Amino acid sequence: GASVSVPGALLKPRLAYPLPDFSPFFVRQYALAHAKDIFECYPLLITELLLRVPYQIRKLSVGAPPPKATFGSAWKGCLAQYMLVQQSGAQVRRQVRKLLLSLSSSKEKYRELRDLHLLAHHVQSIRALCDEGGYDAACVDPIPLALAYDRLLTLYEQDRKSG
Repeated sequence: GASVSVPGALLKPRLAYPLPDFSPFFVRQYALAHAKDIFECYPLLITELLLRVPYQIRKLSVGAPPPKATFGSAWKGCLAQYMLVQQSGAQVRRQVRKLLLSLSSSKEKYRELRDLHLLAHHVQSIRALCDEGGYDAACVDPIPLALAYDRLLTLYEQDRKSG
């Protein structure tokens, strides 16, 4: 028999040995996807694991007698800021949402915190762009901003996101 060859189609390598059980450190889907190098995404893995620790502390301290673990506004602000990071993986973002929701008293408080932080971030970016273009809040007679085209596009995008 003639063998049929499809150009550009590669066979996926199969492991010669069964995949070890990495639980509770890695979910099975991650271990399967990264079978060749389990530590390929090491920074994301460490971040995810470190986010699980305060979540477990919070979960265990809810019904416990004093002293209870408290997570102040600095924690909430840091987690809300982390929600803005686009390079984080889906698992890390899920852990951040889970912890932030746990620290908030309700879904509404969580959404309020997240949205206010996002809005403050966009307003801060817009102010920085305006300051760069010559805006002076103390000036009684305002002058038009002098921004380069790429900065105008950035300003437009920031305004569109915060609106």
